[in-house]
Amino acid sequence: MLAEDVKPNRLYRAKQAAIHWLDDLKNDRLALVVFAATAQIQMPMTSDYGAARLYLESVDQLKPDLQGTSLNEALTAAYKAIPKEREADAAVILISDGEDHEGKAMEMAAKMAEEGIEVHTLSVGLNQAVPIPDGKGYLKDEAGRMALTKPNKQMLAQLADVGGGAFADDPHPEQGLNRIFAALEEKQRESFSSEIKEEGREEHAGWFVAAALVLLCIELFSKNTRKPQAKVWTWFGNG
Repeated sequence: MLAEDVKPNRLYRAKQAAIHWLDDLKNDRLALVVFAATAQIQMPMTSDYGAARLYLESVDQLKPDLQGTSLNEALTAAYKAIPKEREADAAVILISDGEDHEGKAMEMAAKMAEEGIEVHTLSVGLNQAVPIPDGKGYLKDEAGRMALTKPNKQMLAQLADVGGGAFADDPHPEQGLNRIFAALEEKQRESFSSEIKEEGREEHAGWFVAAALVLLCIELFSKNTRKPQAKVWTWFGNG
């Protein structure tokens, strides 16, 4: 997530998009999961948006020295953070440019969808292979060739489809996150309208969006030293 195809880098832009998004939240509760090869709940569920902003601002200071990227770990951590007994709708927003080295993320997304938890995904980065800054220059593979990263947009789109959520891909992460937020609002409107019809109430003032439980998962930088399999080594987890 440190690739610089979106300036100043993917992680910073993802973080700023999330901070900007806080301004649109009202009664929702938010939790933050950060992940690379493993995942951790960086911020428990809260409606304190001031605290959420502080947590998000510190995200780019977390740089784990971990191998690979596990979207399954991120979704599993998010799943565990969501109360099993809940009245509000629940959704996970996965912000990533990485591949899933375990291959189990689809199964977890399907499980969450079955339990009424939507999985939305936001792809960060342009659709091109770019080098990965490592603080000393650019990361290289074992053969001394420059390692490249390119978002796996197809996988993230499939993950959202399986998870019953929306997929956003935009050069400007802020706009992509706004589209996901719009999709969340639309589903809440549909759900509320259905409840009104079932209760036989024909008139109501305005529309109401119930408070939601939102798990925000942001991928961090992680080092992957797997042996390259092709001439051009494309690293999705490190960008």
